[in-house]
Amino acid sequence: KRLRWYPFALHCRLLRAVDAEVGAGDLTLLYELGQHSASRDAPVFFRPFLRLGHPGWIIDVATKLWRFFHREGKWEIERTPQELVAKLQDFEEADHAFCLSFIGYVTGMMELSGAKDVEGTHVACRAKGAPSCVFTIRWSV
Repeated sequence: KRLRWYPFALHCRLLRAVDAEVGAGDLTLLYELGQHSASRDAPVFFRPFLRLGHPGWIIDVATKLWRFFHREGKWEIERTPQELVAKLQDFEEADHAFCLSFIGYVTGMMELSGAKDVEGTHVACRAKGAPSCVFTIRWSV
């Protein structure tokens, strides 16, 4: 069988419905949901490999996998040894609910890769009028 993906807008509606039903209705639950998803997506046999690379390595993997799940959007990554700025451009379907779960997901994956004191921030959102979505991640090792 051919793999079929659900429309991105449906995924975002589901995130909002989960937050409305289980959270406070202000989308703050979605960060935690993203972190939980990261722990579920990195099965026990994969976790040792996460620690082999530097903590930002997982971002390299995630941005390369983006095209498997999305038809549009281009990532630009700037990094220092303990900070990363990821900018998602040309992503017309941007949705703030997704962005909040995404930054939680990335934070969770960074923690699994050995980073300590991870702080992920969604600095700008295309869904809120910014030219692109911008995420910053800071950590210590």
